[in-house]
Amino acid sequence: MSRLSSSFMNSHKLLVPFITCGDPNADTTVAVAVAAAQAGADAVVLGIPFSDPTVEGPVVRASSVRALEQGATTAGALAIVDRIRQQCDIPLILGSYANVVLSYGIEQFAQDAAAAGADGVVLQDVPFEERDEFAPILENAGIELIRQVSPAALSRIPMVVSNANGFIWCAAELGGAPDNEALEAAITMTRSESSLPIVVEAGVSTSAGVAEIVQMADGVVVPAAVDALLTEYGDHAAEPVASLIAELAQTAHEI
Repeated sequence: MSRLSSSFMNSHKLLVPFITCGDPNADTTVAVAVAAAQAGADAVVLGIPFSDPTVEGPVVRASSVRALEQGATTAGALAIVDRIRQQCDIPLILGSYANVVLSYGIEQFAQDAAAAGADGVVLQDVPFEERDEFAPILENAGIELIRQVSPAALSRIPMVVSNANGFIWCAAELGGAPDNEALEAAITMTRSESSLPIVVEAGVSTSAGVAEIVQMADGVVVPAAVDALLTEYGDHAAEPVASLIAELAQTAHEI
């Protein structure tokens, strides 16, 4: 069983922070990710900076721009994964876009990501119908291409989650508060088709927001909470990140 699958079979709800690689620099990304793991995060999503992150909220988009201005690259993001893996055994998921992987070369990306210690990849702009261009190569290298569902496309959920592994990623509204009625419908539909854990990506950064999501789902990805602290504290962000993640993880784990 993979590290991703085994870790996502925990009996408690899951707290998964998102961190943009290279903002403000590689050393800070490594320090913040390790601090988040030690504070109770169940996995970490490491965003590879991209010039057109179309599905991200404003905080993550700004973080990606800053990282690119500092010279962040895909190869540099994979080197960050390797450095984090040397310090902790937490599942590491790369967040990216099709063009990033295609520009790097799918086979080379799969090989290098696996060698660095990545466990999964979520490609935000790759629809289910196009996943076969990526999935066999990634999965042959031991990396899971995470299945994504959306409250906006309920009829597609049975197709998307069929024969999935690891967990299901459900994208809620990132521009503001999630539409809980639509989100609950998507979760209900997904549960009827799959026994895998459902982790919701939602624009929340407080204990109350985390609690609201994990009452419905098995876990939550928080895409802006850490990047907001990086914006405020820069290369001194590790301590405030650890404090926030400890608070959010405690909330998730106690529900």
